[in-house]
Amino acid sequence: MFREGILNRIDRAEEMVGEVYEFIENNLDKAVDTPEKVHVAEKKYLRYMIDDKITWFFFFKQEAGKVIMNHVLNNQSPDFSAL
Repeated sequence: MFREGILNRIDRAEEMVGEVYEFIENNLDKAVDTPEKVHVAEKKYLRYMIDDKITWFFFFKQEAGKVIMNHVLNNQSPDFSAL
């Protein structure tokens, strides 16, 4: 997110990584199936609301007891309406 210019401070970007990791770890049981309309390889996703205007969608799969997340969308994405 820092590299893409979404966050403008590296320390905030690093802090957010920790927050996201903790959120996913604590909410795996609330993950829902990824709709077929959203063309990503990951089979599950979680919604993460940053504030009342911004929601992130973290897509992941679980393999051998690990969570692998390779795709992130936000509510500005064209695929948002499918979620």
